[in-house]
Amino acid sequence: MYAQPQRLKLILLCAVLGLTVAVAAVHADTVVYHPELAPRFPSVEGQGGVMALQGGLPSLFGNPAAAGRHGSGLHLYSLGWSTVPFDRLIPAWQRSSDSDNRLAGLLLQLESGLGGRAAGGGYLAGVARTGTGFNTGLMLTSQLIAVGDNLEEMAGALEFQISAHFGWVQEFQALDSTWTAGGQVRPMIRTHTPLAGESLFMLEDDTPVPREDGLDGLPSLSGITLALDGGITWQRDAFSAGLYGRNLSAPAIDYTLNSYGEVRDELMDQFGIPSRSTASSEDRSRYLDGIQYRIPATAGVGVAWDPVIPDYSYLINPAFQLEYRTVFDGEPMDPWYGLHAGGQVEILQFLRLWGGWGQGQISGGIGARFWLIEIAGAWYSTQGRGAIGAEPLPQWSQQGFSLEIGLRL
Repeated sequence: MYAQPQRLKLILLCAVLGLTVAVAAVHADTVVYHPELAPRFPSVEGQGGVMALQGGLPSLFGNPAAAGRHGSGLHLYSLGWSTVPFDRLIPAWQRSSDSDNRLAGLLLQLESGLGGRAAGGGYLAGVARTGTGFNTGLMLTSQLIAVGDNLEEMAGALEFQISAHFGWVQEFQALDSTWTAGGQVRPMIRTHTPLAGESLFMLEDDTPVPREDGLDGLPSLSGITLALDGGITWQRDAFSAGLYGRNLSAPAIDYTLNSYGEVRDELMDQFGIPSRSTASSEDRSRYLDGIQYRIPATAGVGVAWDPVIPDYSYLINPAFQLEYRTVFDGEPMDPWYGLHAGGQVEILQFLRLWGGWGQGQISGGIGARFWLIEIAGAWYSTQGRGAIGAEPLPQWSQQGFSLEIGLRL
């Protein structure tokens, strides 16, 4: 009797891992991605990996899909691809001739945490469940990205980010309810190193700019910033509600162009950019004075229901959440874009199924826990906006499969 559940667990675990590996193999030859899209992977912004994308609900409060992720651990992630045409994102002087190209990337991410929830973002939801106290953690992100019409002409870059979080959570009782308030700071350092390739850049007339003609000397980029988060939650029985703010400082990374002066003139000649003496202030800000990656502030409010089914809690545990969030990036936003709804069901206390709707997209996945190891695979879809220097970007969409392998200590 006892061997059968263990055998079932092993079969389901192998099925989840096999499906995810098969998906990764199918898309292994379609990894094309533009370096400037790297900051827009949800994981890179400290939103967490697969577990935080459950139902498309990465939040700072009461995410039922994130319940139980406490303590220290090591997590490995792999993300899928993006679907954004080159000609909508890249300035004219850096535009690909093929507007049908798809952008993608492969990401490996390591996380560790002490106290509260072991996640790069140190979400208040997980920390709140452990009571009052200090929480800290460290996240290392390494991402290899590439862009090109085919594998033979592919160019790319190596992204590396290290971020930490230091926070405090205070839990107290009032009005027959449990209240939790807290905040955290997240220092982040990011570097961007271009790799050799043939046709990373295009002029306005679609003339390729070969890297061997001097662009192998394109300098690396680096920057540092500090983000602030805060929030408060209310919980009574199976119901909870919360209000939070993320990236309240609207942090921006001003990339420093290392040894930039050595290649400035050559870059201007290659791209047809006006010289520094004749360029307008806008041109200098856009092309000559580096790249700024800005993370807009986000605020959200929502409710969650995490019921306990008497006499059947060992068999099934459902949870649901409804949330509305807004992004303060100075651009108008469709009201439906900020609505998030989703749920999770845990079966036999080891198998989890989740799904949800957010930003007009649907996401879902499956996960399993086997002793100290957790494995989860998910299909996700998300949208967002951003800018390259002073060049505003339209709304982008991103879809893909992701895999998380976690060691819970």
